[in-house]
Amino acid sequence: MVWVIDVSFLVRIDALLVLITVKPTEVGRQKEQSAMSLPERTRVYQNHTIDSTRWDGFEHRPDDIVTATSYKSGTTWTQAIVANLLYPEGDFPLPVWQLAPWIDMRPLPLDRILGGLAAQKGRRFIKTHLPLDALPFDPQVKYIFVGRDGRDVGMSMWNHYSNFTEGAFAFFNETPGLVGDPMPKPPVDVNSFFRDWCSRSWFDGDSDGYPFWSHLHTVQSWFDWRHLPNILLLHYADMKADTSAAIARIAAYLGLERSPDQLTDVLERTGLDR
Repeated sequence: MVWVIDVSFLVRIDALLVLITVKPTEVGRQKEQSAMSLPERTRVYQNHTIDSTRWDGFEHRPDDIVTATSYKSGTTWTQAIVANLLYPEGDFPLPVWQLAPWIDMRPLPLDRILGGLAAQKGRRFIKTHLPLDALPFDPQVKYIFVGRDGRDVGMSMWNHYSNFTEGAFAFFNETPGLVGDPMPKPPVDVNSFFRDWCSRSWFDGDSDGYPFWSHLHTVQSWFDWRHLPNILLLHYADMKADTSAAIARIAAYLGLERSPDQLTDVLERTGLDR
């Protein structure tokens, strides 16, 4: 752990922000743990935006795919890559946001999401922003988690949050079923937001992420189980540096045999510099 001085305050930069390597002995302990157990759901997250209990009514299929991030870490990008690998001709039966809904987003009608997923005939992929310890884990499902440097996550969230309209705040705060306090308005300057985001938490037991949820804990929860065969851990910077390799890696992990031309087509449709 190191400390970085940013103008007038200190910001904790944890090793998890960049997902650096761990000691071999730690990997050995994790492999020993995995032989005896699987991730367990031990926490509940409910606030203005997310509700982890919404997964209670969802039934997985053995070939489901779950794409996960804390937030602002390439979720939509990864979903687009997965969609184009599943449908290499680009013939999506629905828009990607409907094919891969965000189940834990509190204000969205849950019955509509679950009904839409149940009606899908092809291989399904679902989005989540939950830590692994708040998600029902299925050893037959393929999970893809994308991490990103926390400094970039925080600044991207500021750009998103600071542009919320009154309608957006009403959507999150006035939809029935709110647990806890409503989402507050953003501070007037980015420094105040970033200070709070790095040092305060909305949930007990976490240390950062205010007024949303912890980036660090979310990354940690997935990082600890990255050795499992049905969890693929990626990093946003690596995906951006070599998108072609990332696409090929995701395809192989999902067991999708795609020709070089098809992989090139996916790159052309999903590359950030296209």
